[in-house]
Amino acid sequence: MRTPMRFHRIPLALALATVLALTMIFQAMMPALAIDPINWSDYPANPVLASGDHKPSRPSIAFDPNKFGAAIGGHAYLMWAQRGEEGGITVWGSNDGINWAFRGQAAGPAWPNQFDFSKARSPRVLYDPGGFGGGAAKFKIWFWNGTEVDGQDGKESGWGIWHASSLDGLVWVANQSITGRLAGDGYRVVGPADILYQPGAPNSGASPFGYSYVMLYLVKDARDNRIGLSLAYSANGVDWTRYGSGWVLGPGSAAEWDSGNVTSASLVKNPDGTYGLWYSGDDGTTGGLGLGIGYAFSNDGLIWTKLPSGPLFNPILKLSPGSWRGSACYAPRVLYSPAKFNGFGDSVHYKMWYSGRSGGSYAIGYASIGPSYAFYLPSGLNSLDCRGVGADALISLSTSTDGTLAISRSSISPVGPPPAGLKSLNKFISIESTGLTISWPAMLRIYYEDSEVPPDIDPASLKL
Repeated sequence: MRTPMRFHRIPLALALATVLALTMIFQAMMPALAIDPINWSDYPANPVLASGDHKPSRPSIAFDPNKFGAAIGGHAYLMWAQRGEEGGITVWGSNDGINWAFRGQAAGPAWPNQFDFSKARSPRVLYDPGGFGGGAAKFKIWFWNGTEVDGQDGKESGWGIWHASSLDGLVWVANQSITGRLAGDGYRVVGPADILYQPGAPNSGASPFGYSYVMLYLVKDARDNRIGLSLAYSANGVDWTRYGSGWVLGPGSAAEWDSGNVTSASLVKNPDGTYGLWYSGDDGTTGGLGLGIGYAFSNDGLIWTKLPSGPLFNPILKLSPGSWRGSACYAPRVLYSPAKFNGFGDSVHYKMWYSGRSGGSYAIGYASIGPSYAFYLPSGLNSLDCRGVGADALISLSTSTDGTLAISRSSISPVGPPPAGLKSLNKFISIESTGLTISWPAMLRIYYEDSEVPPDIDPASLKL
């Protein structure tokens, strides 16, 4: 099925600032043709999982077109979800990412004087059909045992994060704490955020991304209890080395929506080699449950830039009063598939599952990014017509050789078919204004939704 497109409308007062912000952000993102990382379409029948006593939250999702070798019922998608905020992990299966079947409670050995596996929190599960270098176990899990370990006096502060392996993703063995001093004095490790597995990595050198495992994890500043994301790397997934001495992505300033905490996150390496990060944020008033989901991007996975706060940007998903996510919106899990998930569910490149809460009820929602491409439009182009919806019937953008851009509304339909290679021309932004003229730099990046540009067409050659 095709997910519905989402159109943004902003008042005239915000138009200039919004467009200029778009320019600065998207010009920094290469290459010229890319998939829009923030324009998610929420599934209209959300939530996709809301199961009473199981209280599904903080999902970890894996996808395999070969259905994990028929593990746990032969599903293309598997989900490991935390039970509410008290812990414990339930396992679910699906063949479309929307309709989920309960497969059981994740089980593992309880270690005396440590903790009960049934209380595990914040699961992060990886699947590798090659057994992570030839081993029998195809699944690995990292989770938090609920213990905050301070980095004081050289303690093994990673002790609060545990690791286990599994043949089927349901029964776990070789349960052990990870090692490494992952926080400095006065800071506490409070769980994993996401793990990236890189088979074939040399496991040497100064870059964390030269190792088989890269982990984003949650670190609390004990002075003010704010939480941010730090980064570590490992050759085996058990023994870890911290990168740097602080957060790689921390809370925003006092005026920002994420000024309290940056927590549960999902790290994706894009096909162009850049990195995308979707994260939970809050202002410190929600007890660590998110006010929404934000987005940050990076060229190297180490230095991150958040989108600015605002109606079109962060948070890209947020609370919806009176709905299933009326109290909290948090814990995104994003997957990328170059083959658009091989016919299992929506045929898109990016899918997201995320947590919501309304009062004491927990649920998980789903969103996707349909084909949504961008390319640079050189200044000097005579005109660009964008079909709109509703009262916005048509948005017309015109540039002149001096770099001036005019944005206006019109009820006149464009003459002729869309340019070759584009199925439709639905503009990423609808601006409710007339006759707005602003100064524009040499290059303008334009986003189209629901548009397919065949791989053999060079976007720079498109003549609009």
